[in-house]
Amino acid sequence: MAFLPDTQNAIRWVPTVMDRAIDQFDSEDSSLNLTNIVSLGDVVDNWDSDAQWQASSKAFGRMQKVGVPFLEQPGNHDYNGGRHGYGVPSLRKADNYLKHFGPDSDFGKYQKEHGFAYSPDGLSSYHLVDNGSYKYLVMNIDMGAVVSNSSSASNDDMRWFEQVLKDHPNNPTVVVSHDIFKCSDSRPNESPSMTIPDTTVKPVTMKVPARKSGTS
Repeated sequence: MAFLPDTQNAIRWVPTVMDRAIDQFDSEDSSLNLTNIVSLGDVVDNWDSDAQWQASSKAFGRMQKVGVPFLEQPGNHDYNGGRHGYGVPSLRKADNYLKHFGPDSDFGKYQKEHGFAYSPDGLSSYHLVDNGSYKYLVMNIDMGAVVSNSSSASNDDMRWFEQVLKDHPNNPTVVVSHDIFKCSDSRPNESPSMTIPDTTVKPVTMKVPARKSGTS
């Protein structure tokens, strides 16, 4: 499994870097023995830049088709927001992200045809990956759901998340979100902002954050 961290700077300033990275994935996927590629969010730098969304849509449309399942998710830069194009995940609105990568987009339609499933608002998704003797459940959870309220009683995505875990009790699970730890440039903190629900499922194998203390 490979993780593709924040792509916003490449998408904004040098999108040809993404082309070269995808060319490498395409040419080496057999030798690398990859079973899954997971984007960690922050697809674009400025949520309101049409040029960046077009560039990312082109790049990740290619990534979908290299022969390795590719899981996408939004980061804080990808939500609707205020000044300078930076998003506000807690508002739970990501119109441009959904336009290009949601379940009704060309990207999303391809995903659903290849076994991916989406949450009610289309910002979280999962699929099952064959990896050796196990079939892994790989999930991305919309960071807006994680940072705004992790209580399943008031959060559709977290209710969906809990149900998916319950529906796959025997699958080792990898949970990915752009922000799992509570952190900021000024107040680094390694305490989790996301709680794995206490269900009857087997323990989650791995939680993967994109953001760490001092990053944006």
